[in-house]
Amino acid sequence: MEHRRRPKREIVITEEIVFEILLRVPVRSLLICKSVCKFLISDQHFIKSHVKLSTIKSHTDKSPLTRNKLIIRVNEPITRNYLYPMSSFPLLETYGDHRIEIVGSCNGLLCIIERGVTLIIYNPSTKELNTLPRPTDLIIQEGFVQKYAFGYDESTDDYKVVALSFLRRTLFSLNDNSQKLVKIYSLKTGKWKSINDFHDVLTTPNNGLFLNGALHWVGSKDRSVRSSRTIVSLDLAKETYGEISQPMYEEGHPGSVTLGLMGEWLCVMCGYLKKRVDV
Repeated sequence: MEHRRRPKREIVITEEIVFEILLRVPVRSLLICKSVCKFLISDQHFIKSHVKLSTIKSHTDKSPLTRNKLIIRVNEPITRNYLYPMSSFPLLETYGDHRIEIVGSCNGLLCIIERGVTLIIYNPSTKELNTLPRPTDLIIQEGFVQKYAFGYDESTDDYKVVALSFLRRTLFSLNDNSQKLVKIYSLKTGKWKSINDFHDVLTTPNNGLFLNGALHWVGSKDRSVRSSRTIVSLDLAKETYGEISQPMYEEGHPGSVTLGLMGEWLCVMCGYLKKRVDV
């Protein structure tokens, strides 16, 4: 007696299911299958969803931050600068061994400045890069400091670069009428424009940190830098400045204050005359 074979059923996977599966695939694996599903992987909605899910997965445990005001204390003085080899950094093949500084990162993109002049937006996953035009009236001369910051404006789905130019001596002087300039670049429009100056003077010549739609710097309201420190913010959507109060320090005012990021939290690193560092 012959047994009839049952006809094979075709398994149809809808585009929605494929979308959800690919959302959970690492970027490197996605690039391998890009040739067969390029229409989906290149979709802006997919890219945003993939970045959002990756961010959620990497910041699931926030319990140490919510329980403690002081996260970590380093009692030994920090006297060394640790340098790591960059031989595997792809941009070195293009620009050689010139000085390359990472301005900031956002949604998997890096903003890099090469030799203090050329700004580049670089995607490490796809190896694609975009060289930005220089701001025409940025003050680049002896005695002036140029600093940059990089972030994302979710309201317009636009990446922005902020350029600061100011005299080095105005870092600690609010009453100095020397020229200061703040410009902002839109990756969507491809243009620079000037915006209002900071209402506080920057006390540390560091690049701004991006978090929750805003860039952040350490600022000061008067010449007494230690007692009047504040955290200055720049909202990238409204292009307006704000202020965030600093935490209560355990022993007066630290000698140095530096901002950092810990997951989705803004942290303050306080140095006490090379004795210890609190975070």
